Amino acid sequence: MRVMFRLTAVMFATLALAGCLTREPQSTVSQAQGADDEAACRRLGEPGSKAFAECLKSRDGRAGTEAARMDNAHRRNSEQMLVGR
Repeated sequence: MRVMFRLTAVMFATLALAGCLTREPQSTVSQAQGADDEAACRRLGEPGSKAFAECLKSRDGRAGTEAARMDNAHRRNSEQMLVGR
């Protein structure tokens, strides 16, 4: 009985610590994307200008739309797997 309790405690501790992990490559990817966006928008104006801000806003909107599309595709695939198709 004590062994089972310890095993359960270790399992919960492991799961709790797993939630603390960060994904460094993901933040690196978003930093690289931000640098690409900034470089592309510099052609339209200097940072702080209205054209530059609109360009960044437009590119951010496209990235958000793409992320939403990917989330929906993952959700659809997950639902199909659960249903057994």
